[in-house]
Amino acid sequence: FGLATLGFYIGDSLASLILSGTIGYLSIKLIWTSGMELTDIAPKEIVEHVRKEILETKGICKCEKLRVRKAGAKTFVEATVKVPDYMNLEEAHATATRVEDALKKSLKNAEIVLHVEPLEKGMQTERLVEKLATEVEGVKEAHAATAVYTCGKLYVTLHASVDPSLSIEEAHNITKKIERKIIERLGSVENVGVHIEPFNEKMQKGSEVDENEIRRIELLRKILKVSNKF
Repeated sequence: FGLATLGFYIGDSLASLILSGTIGYLSIKLIWTSGMELTDIAPKEIVEHVRKEILETKGICKCEKLRVRKAGAKTFVEATVKVPDYMNLEEAHATATRVEDALKKSLKNAEIVLHVEPLEKGMQTERLVEKLATEVEGVKEAHAATAVYTCGKLYVTLHASVDPSLSIEEAHNITKKIERKIIERLGSVENVGVHIEPFNEKMQKGSEVDENEIRRIELLRKILKVSNKF
């Protein structure tokens, strides 16, 4: 490189090392990219982008069995999406179409296959509503959720328990957050009614058990059992 002629005798050696390192890095990157193409494995950031895009679509509750692979410039996506149990076939199809359109727009060249299924019994709409409410900061517990679907619209009500020391304004803000979260997650929501109530820790734990009372009951049962034999 001629650095030695300028008095920098180790300059040529350093420049050679830098050039060798750069060539090595580019070679490894090329091998990695080619290997990913040959094995059809999509980069992690694309997989996470696809999952995020699916879950942000209104009406989609869960995304399972997500598979993303690349073949050249084309991306292939296959996934099972869960929709609320109240949805009819037409609405479920429309929701899946929205997901496909969003993915094709962001991925440009993509083939999308979605399998639409209703939420499993353990996560029906009412339970999902309660779960979403408890994810809001400040909510201690949620219960008594109802979800009524009529004329293409969903009407939701639930009770949410919060810290009794909160002000009315703070409780109101929590109510708005619950409503917004449910509307964003579920499709066709016409109205969300949230009944805020103070959290009662004693009621959640239940009343204390009196051991002496239990012994008396057990003794009474034994006496009755013996008397029935005569």
